Amino acid sequence: MNKSIKIAIICLVIAVFLGGYFYTKNTQDVEVDNQVNTTSTQGVFHVDVPLNIIPPDPNTTSTWKKYTNDKYRFEIEYPSNWYIQESEDPGYPSITFYKEATSTALGHRSNQTLVTIYPFGYGAESMEVGKVTSDILLSEKVKHQYDMTLFNTNERFATLAFLDEGWNDSGFIMSRLKVLDLHFGCKLVINTNQNDCDFENGDVFAATGKIETPAVRDIQTRMLTSFRLLK
Repeated sequence: MNKSIKIAIICLVIAVFLGGYFYTKNTQDVEVDNQVNTTSTQGVFHVDVPLNIIPPDPNTTSTWKKYTNDKYRFEIEYPSNWYIQESEDPGYPSITFYKEATSTALGHRSNQTLVTIYPFGYGAESMEVGKVTSDILLSEKVKHQYDMTLFNTNERFATLAFLDEGWNDSGFIMSRLKVLDLHFGCKLVINTNQNDCDFENGDVFAATGKIETPAVRDIQTRMLTSFRLLK
């Protein structure tokens, strides 16, 4: 066997080894990602869309500010020390007001303290966890509204309100509180494997955990009740 053939064989072996290594690594990464996506309690959607982040104004002396959006024709009051994230997703734009700084695109399942307006909906199934009649009265007419509760404490941690008019049939407003040690499972069964839920025999999709700052719900209530559609 001449020298050139030996070199070629060595290069082939190295290429096969490296290919196998990266294939195995990528496969493991996919398995981990899939596991996180199906059992994660964070629910943050990483969306590659343009984001406009508006930080709190350090010079403001007021506790509350008013946000006006002429494009989607609405206004809402919000705490002056909260952030605003405007997502320019061409299909599902959103405007999110949130308490903790983040550069990640926030989705409707993000485990953060926030209030989000989705003029055209989100393009994904909305959560229905521990549904109860909402105790927040909006000034705008709604066609469907409910709160979501934690199974272990019965605390309300989220509100969804679908407007009767203003945008389209899918548009809604949502508020959510950050929940510590958040887990999803089945009522009565309670585990993190959603596949074990027997909805036909009475199981209900449920969430457990502890609300980080319950008092913030009063702030969110003021925000939701201040929401107005512009004529």
